[in-house]
Amino acid sequence: MFGKIKYPKHFSQDSIEIIKGLLTLKPTQRLGIINGGTQKIHELKWFQKFDWKSLQNGTMKAPIIPHIQSKEDRSNFEIYDEPENNDEEYEDDGSRWDDSF
Repeated sequence: MFGKIKYPKHFSQDSIEIIKGLLTLKPTQRLGIINGGTQKIHELKWFQKFDWKSLQNGTMKAPIIPHIQSKEDRSNFEIYDEPENNDEEYEDDGSRWDDSF
């Protein structure tokens, strides 16, 4: 729960400000919950040029629009190997603890 966060050197002070605000240990002191709520988030330098109204009314254009050839097209995702399943087979212990599931 406690520790030092090392931010990459390429992070701007504005990005560090929002990350610190959202990662505050006590939830009641986190950005968005403190007095001023979401308005404090809107006022951060990080969002200085962000168009909140177009987001709210649904007219904001997506910054990246992926090219999709079909419903099955997965070309926009990285390919990776599935990890081997080393889970042991479940054996019921007779307690019936899971009957209500």
